[in-house]
Amino acid sequence: MDFTHGNRMNRCRISKYSPEYRQNGIYTKEEWTNICDVGKSFEGIELTMCEYERVEYNYLRFVHALCQACGIQKLAVAGLEEYGDDIAWSDGMILDMGQTGRICRDILREKCWCRLEAEGMRIRFGYEYYLHVECALSAEEASVIASEYELYAEPWYEEMPDDEEE
Repeated sequence: MDFTHGNRMNRCRISKYSPEYRQNGIYTKEEWTNICDVGKSFEGIELTMCEYERVEYNYLRFVHALCQACGIQKLAVAGLEEYGDDIAWSDGMILDMGQTGRICRDILREKCWCRLEAEGMRIRFGYEYYLHVECALSAEEASVIASEYELYAEPWYEEMPDDEEE
């Protein structure tokens, strides 16, 4: 499968973090950033597994909806890094949308990391529950989809850290 990106793709950063708490590019509200935070309190509210899973599921639904909006039915695993023994994924593996949800969950739960790619789309999870996306949709279009899942989309102009030639 060829992942050259001849057409101009737009970049955006998706997160659970409301832009109203961002000052000069710095997020100022104390919030949880990964699954290891379950059981800890943030601004007096304990992060429960139920709440963690609710937010996680919103990310999974967002990725699925974004793929649908872009006409993407399959994504390939690229740059796989495994952090556990029970990983069912391999580099170059082609995933359908059901598998895509499962690998996104494994990435968010820090069991592995990879990029997900298709012609016209790249998805990369970053640290602290950030999701970087390249696709034909504008940041405004991605924002409409993100808002359906209580997420926020912001234009992202930086190169993705994995853009170097491998």
